[in-house]
Amino acid sequence: MEEFTGLMVFLGRSMDEKSRDPVIADIREHWGWVRPGLEEILNEDPFIDVIPEDVFTACKTESAHLWVTDDGFVVTTGLTDPYSGKRTLLIWFAWAKKKGMNIAAQCVGFFEQVAYDAGFSFIEVRTRHEQLGEYIEQSVGWEKETVIYRRDMQNG
Repeated sequence: MEEFTGLMVFLGRSMDEKSRDPVIADIREHWGWVRPGLEEILNEDPFIDVIPEDVFTACKTESAHLWVTDDGFVVTTGLTDPYSGKRTLLIWFAWAKKKGMNIAAQCVGFFEQVAYDAGFSFIEVRTRHEQLGEYIEQSVGWEKETVIYRRDMQNG
């Protein structure tokens, strides 16, 4: 993860009653409901090797950003390809208060604009949920780049 340059323009935004767009928020102020959401995500995916406090620290040091809506939250971070130098905005975590609602899919257009405005070359989402992958391929024109298969050599 790297520090975001170009996203500071969004820090001054406030939640508009009519807008469902996410706004950048201080993770400390929202930790009471964000932490359980992160725990839920992490409990469902044993391959994510972070704890909620890692996400908290990343947001506090601005190597990641918490975005909130009335419906849930998204945490984004930036990645830089070590060879090409091209930057990717990664939708790192997304959690919806209402089960069955996919906050990342709901806000994809918003985050595409954030990525473009901040000078990122790409935007990326990683998921174990095939439905999200199918949605973003069919509905918003993204393409599947990689599928990873892993075997734990230490524990079976």
